[in-house]
Amino acid sequence: MTAWLERIEKISCHQSYIDWRRRTSTPAIPNPPSRSPTNPNKSSLGIKMTCNPSVRSVPLDDLAVHYGTIDIRNALASFIAKWNDPSLTGSRLNAAAARVNLPMRTLPVFHKIRFSDGDECNLDDALAFNDVAHIKPASVDSQGRPVPARFDTVLVDRGNGGSVGVKGYQVAQVRAVFLLSNKTCRNVFSPGSEWPNHLAYVEWFSPFSRTPHRDHTKMYKVSREVQGGERRASVIPVHNIKWTVMLFPMFGTVADRSWSSDTVLDKCSVFYMNILQGAGSPCLIWTWTY
Repeated sequence: MTAWLERIEKISCHQSYIDWRRRTSTPAIPNPPSRSPTNPNKSSLGIKMTCNPSVRSVPLDDLAVHYGTIDIRNALASFIAKWNDPSLTGSRLNAAAARVNLPMRTLPVFHKIRFSDGDECNLDDALAFNDVAHIKPASVDSQGRPVPARFDTVLVDRGNGGSVGVKGYQVAQVRAVFLLSNKTCRNVFSPGSEWPNHLAYVEWFSPFSRTPHRDHTKMYKVSREVQGGERRASVIPVHNIKWTVMLFPMFGTVADRSWSSDTVLDKCSVFYMNILQGAGSPCLIWTWTY
């Protein structure tokens, strides 16, 4: 009985909060760009990054431990080799990546990717942004309370994404966003080539099937991609990321009670993705009460 009363109290408190938000909300907040069922990928959102990193210098080993970028060196070397010679694939790409010398020991790291259809110069105006991807390791707040890590899931254009449908797109979880210094770029990229800007280390989910899942209208089933017993990861340009995506865990016949909103992305391996969500939707909407 006590447990049920606690649930009722929580529901009542949450309803009071919703009512308060409705009373105090401002009509000036712009509506997100529309994405119709026939054209779900069309959007005018652009990426906005802060001028200064969230953390100026993170050692590569700390990135692996605290951000989960366990293959950062190999993934970055492969990206550099491919950037220098886009024709490389397979064993030739692996051989070229093995020859890349990474001179840096630390990287500046960013904890947010903002997607906006607002004024590029108005980075401090919260109303200009429609969507934010969070990429933050676990921490503690000002009162010493633990704050769980958050590594959001996003939709990535693999290079041939169109304005209709999911062909050419793939879901990934962002584990780190960083920049290479000008000195590093001069050392690793071909002379005279254009250097990439912000880069992201991502872990891939499976490609989309040709049609949505038969039991869930307009929802695609995706799962973690694993290679050699490890999650398949890559380094990609941040501008290839389109926006955040909602993933719903596949519970099965019995829900795992060890899952929580903070751990389900790591503990669950199969999800459903809703392609009809609007901009500004959180990457993982999932509530759990007992």
